[in-house]
Amino acid sequence: MATFTLAAELRVLRVPHALPHAQHLPGPSQRLVGGVTTVPDSSRGFGRTAGAVFALAVGQSLRASRRKCRTPRAVLADGSNEEGEAVAPITFGLDEVEDIVLYQQEFSPPCVKLRTMFKYYNLPFRVVNGRHPTSDYKKIPVLEINNRQINDSHVIVKTVVPWFTGRPMTEKEMMWEKRITYEFQPAFEVELLGNERDVAMIWTRATNFIGGWQRGIIGILSPILKLVVEALFKSRYPEMELPSSNFGLEFRRALGDQAFFHGEQPGPVDLSLYGTYAAFNGCSATVRFLQASKLEEWHERMEALNVADVEQPKVYAMR
Repeated sequence: MATFTLAAELRVLRVPHALPHAQHLPGPSQRLVGGVTTVPDSSRGFGRTAGAVFALAVGQSLRASRRKCRTPRAVLADGSNEEGEAVAPITFGLDEVEDIVLYQQEFSPPCVKLRTMFKYYNLPFRVVNGRHPTSDYKKIPVLEINNRQINDSHVIVKTVVPWFTGRPMTEKEMMWEKRITYEFQPAFEVELLGNERDVAMIWTRATNFIGGWQRGIIGILSPILKLVVEALFKSRYPEMELPSSNFGLEFRRALGDQAFFHGEQPGPVDLSLYGTYAAFNGCSATVRFLQASKLEEWHERMEALNVADVEQPKVYAMR
């Protein structure tokens, strides 16, 4: 699934803190200055703030329209896969890996999900913030393993999980991964955008600053943005259902008395769901989702793993 967050739409590139099992090296689009690649000037007036938020909604609508009109094809001109198109299994061993690169954004839910999985399974990788500089695929995330490119988080998960776990994903695991990607994630993002406090947090992560007038504008535009994105996502993801806790309750029933979906230890499904919302811990939407889904204890067990590599900035309350 291609990424969708306000920070990503503003094309703010941030470099995450170093992972114990990951090597973060500057890539083609990286210039490390105090841990931040670029920081937009957030004090350029009402017009820039309103324009950025409206551009988010309009941009998503235009992309969805192009997606509907596009003739699907399995391979792009550069030989890599289209979004949603399956790829051949990885045939070389983990001991043959020379380089793994994730092209990403720090707060993008699909990217956080992948980083969470890679960290848990001790997969060495480095990140480059932004799109792949030479690919015909213009979205994120993109994964390169020994110069082999795999596009789209859902395709990446289906391809790499059997590779680094040493076993194929079961039909049940594949079903839950698909539902997390195409049902839970869009529903959760709609709920994020419908809460002015949560949008203020996203804005803060994108700009490292928020003032009183920005909070006021966000309070006005947040309900409009939610309506636009909800309509867009309902057409693009017909199985999406609000509230996201409907999905969460089904996941809770699937857990039963187990500590994790996979039993005593977490597995790909646990990591996928947790990683999808982990960038927004502290947001009202996350708290409501966990409480309504009765997943607080499962969430605490996931938090104890310390596998979500996400910077947690100050939460700004709306006044």
